[in-house]
Amino acid sequence: MMSLLIPSIRASVADELYGKYNYKQDEIAKSLGIVQVAVSKYVNNKCSERMKKVKDFINANKLNRDIIAAIMDNKGNAEINMRIEELCTNKKLLEFAS
Repeated sequence: MMSLLIPSIRASVADELYGKYNYKQDEIAKSLGIVQVAVSKYVNNKCSERMKKVKDFINANKLNRDIIAAIMDNKGNAEINMRIEELCTNKKLLEFAS
């Protein structure tokens, strides 16, 4: 399940930061602790249909707002990763993704 949730969460965050807040891909990558190529794939929807559905669910329900806020507040990677892990335990998300 985590192999679906974590990339989907990262993709949803990348989508929002890139599309709404005009962050650059390298800035997003640094904030999420991933490579820029992954961010490029996320913002260009180069992922599985299942991952797209989970990402869209996260965005539609604004489940990623705490992660985005942490990034915009320049919190460190430990804080951002903690918020990603917390979202991985969200009952609504887990039910949708299963």
